[in-house]
Amino acid sequence: WSKDPDDKSYLFINLADANFKVQTKVCRALLSPAEWNFGAAMEGVEKGIDEGGLTRAFLESVWQQAGKLSVKSNTTLVALFEEEACGLVPTPDEILRFNVACSFNVKVGELDGTDGAFEVLEKAQQLYRAFGRLMIHSLATNHILPWNLLPGIYRAYLIGGKMPTEPDYPSTELFSHLKELNWRALDDDDNIRLHAKNNLIEGRSKCLYSIHQGLTLDDQFELQDFFVGRDIQVVDGILFASPDVTAAMIIMNLKGCKMVENARIDHLDPIQDTFLKETLPCLLRRKEAASGSEFLRAFLRHVTGLSYINRGKPTIDICFEQLGSQTALPVAHTCEQQLSFPLEAYDANVESLAYYLGKAIEYSAGDASGITMT
Repeated sequence: WSKDPDDKSYLFINLADANFKVQTKVCRALLSPAEWNFGAAMEGVEKGIDEGGLTRAFLESVWQQAGKLSVKSNTTLVALFEEEACGLVPTPDEILRFNVACSFNVKVGELDGTDGAFEVLEKAQQLYRAFGRLMIHSLATNHILPWNLLPGIYRAYLIGGKMPTEPDYPSTELFSHLKELNWRALDDDDNIRLHAKNNLIEGRSKCLYSIHQGLTLDDQFELQDFFVGRDIQVVDGILFASPDVTAAMIIMNLKGCKMVENARIDHLDPIQDTFLKETLPCLLRRKEAASGSEFLRAFLRHVTGLSYINRGKPTIDICFEQLGSQTALPVAHTCEQQLSFPLEAYDANVESLAYYLGKAIEYSAGDASGITMT
């Protein structure tokens, strides 16, 4: 994302201070597929345009780590989000300032005159803005967001432009979003709306402003303009993944083919057809019954780079091809969302499939610690 060592990358640059040429370059880059550099340092660097798989793996890693996002203040790491089951809740502005003040061993009222404190608070806003820019980059490149990235009230505010006190925010939706955050006594509509606005929105106005700046590329456009007349649930369904991953959802998106002399053929041999329609679905259902969505998410991550179904590109190609031997491990191609199996299809045996697919997922799990947000 960055060639400039002075922290002026596409994620962090302040577009308000940039000239029109730089603004155009940054916006174009954030709204286009990522350009990645490949190759070892000793061999030089080879540029490549990602076809989807690498970006999905990158975004999956980023969203998994986002809840741990923090800013270094003196010798202390100050958290930027509170992790809830329904998503990431930005740290309240005053608590952020209090934690920074504590790290400098000064009172909150003395913070503005403390050397280094302004830079810490500015860095926090840069990180929030980068978070928003990664969200818009994800959406612009046809990668929907994980369902638990943000609680419903922040999805409604940041993307739908809905304030809790406004009448176009239906009470049923608002109360549902507040229950996600374990709010109680949701019986006084006007009082709850005002309290939600003060506590959840205005009490976090600085960080939400920075996330909004990232999402809109510093006010180049407003996301809600694309969803005029759409209710909150519809917008959620377009931009965010379903919280559920089931065997049935995966099975309905499986499509078979085989490769013969580098030519794709849609007609399958009988054993391959049985594998596609019976063997693989049987394994997915067994795993779901045994471990819920755990294996299913690992399967999706292995094949697509994401642990949830990307409604923008839901199809998974099950391809049969010459892999060297009939006991070769299946090979995943995340860019094409394709999983390749030997032509013999393990004789359509469920136990053999479970063994070889399990090994493939285990060996490819890797270590995502090299991709970090700091």
